[in-house]
Amino acid sequence: MRLLQLKRLSGLFGLVLVLSMMLFYVQNRLKKPGLSRINSLIQETQRQVVASRRDPQRIFCRTSSASSQEPNVIQSDGKQSLQQNGSGNGSTKDMNNNIFQKQEEIQNIVFINGHRAGEDTVQPILLRFAMTRNLNVLLPLNDSSFMNETGYQINRTQILKPSLGQKYNILCHRIIFNKEVLMQFFPTSTVFVGILRHPLYQSASALYYYAHRQQRSKYSLTIKESPKNPYRAFINQPDTYDVEPPNQSFTNNRQSIDLGFPITVSFKEDKIDNTLISKFIEKLDRTFNMVIITEMFDESLILLRHVLHWNMEDILYTRLRVDHDEETNYLSDIEGLSEQDKEEHRKWASLDYAVYGHFRSKLEGIIISKGEEFQLELQKFREIQEKVKNFCGMIKNSFRSLELRIKPSNWSSGFCITPRFCDIIKKDGVEMTELMKSQQIENMNIASLV
Repeated sequence: MRLLQLKRLSGLFGLVLVLSMMLFYVQNRLKKPGLSRINSLIQETQRQVVASRRDPQRIFCRTSSASSQEPNVIQSDGKQSLQQNGSGNGSTKDMNNNIFQKQEEIQNIVFINGHRAGEDTVQPILLRFAMTRNLNVLLPLNDSSFMNETGYQINRTQILKPSLGQKYNILCHRIIFNKEVLMQFFPTSTVFVGILRHPLYQSASALYYYAHRQQRSKYSLTIKESPKNPYRAFINQPDTYDVEPPNQSFTNNRQSIDLGFPITVSFKEDKIDNTLISKFIEKLDRTFNMVIITEMFDESLILLRHVLHWNMEDILYTRLRVDHDEETNYLSDIEGLSEQDKEEHRKWASLDYAVYGHFRSKLEGIIISKGEEFQLELQKFREIQEKVKNFCGMIKNSFRSLELRIKPSNWSSGFCITPRFCDIIKKDGVEMTELMKSQQIENMNIASLV
């Protein structure tokens, strides 16, 4: 990989050298044209180099641009054929097309990546979107999973800098939300997205996840001391088994903390103060353009697509990083809870329950207001998801020339899925983060030559 990057850079040095000599010649022949013209020529060359570097990835392709050189294509109905002479599926110009296609897609997005709420599925979607558009992602230099897991400050010496003179486009690594801090790094047009999971399931998942990864923590102690049902023990003795302070706990109303609920010395009282909770929810409503509900994940992605004016292929996903033993354990624990246990948890996590209940009701209301059309779009999305899953499951080295063609519909222009996309969609957030780092570092190297 490093050798390939060196070869690319050496080729680029040669290209820039040739351009410089040509421009020097033109300067002398035409009596020194303005520097702005020279800079624009070099910048155009830079853009072409970046574009040529990305094109071979061929993550997606449009069905309306088929050519005689197109490889074997598997139709979305499962039939295989060789498309030639631009036959494709025709234009969607006269169809009742997705109204969002006519609007410019939104590329400036802050996603508050919570804990154990399905965020590991959303993050790769955003990173893939950034990669295919060559956007600037706010990335940590060292750790690949979070920006600041216990606070909202961003250390400028610990982040990958954007291209010269630009702000960041996307944030999807963990940080406690603080709009004033984030707006130092993002344009004013930035859209804010959050994610919430039912608190009973979020904290159970967090308990098991961090107990196995922090062997000396109180979470681990819960499992050791109450192996039959650690979650029940935690619910009934949270002061014994929870981690302090609140910003280091992943089970004490953590979803609200991630969304910016103030952590003060009176947090224990504040989290059950209905007035403070109502004001906090009102503030979230004013700030966040979209809040994903994990239990309605596909529905949330469709609505997110509407908010961002994205294409259908931009929200395709696969579920990653699922520890089935861990999941089985905490789901079994939840099944073993009594109604009294659940009531105790509602009291403990009353803040999270209030926030979750508000945004779930809001999401359900929006879906009802959209009527049957939304359900048809949801059905189409799930059909495409299944076809992509089956196609990517069969892709091996011997089938690298195949592409999956998805026909145009009322909600999407036609597109096709390449084997390269299958490679990308199988990567988790850590792997995608490393890919984005490599891409942004390479872009900075290119820019530094200008």
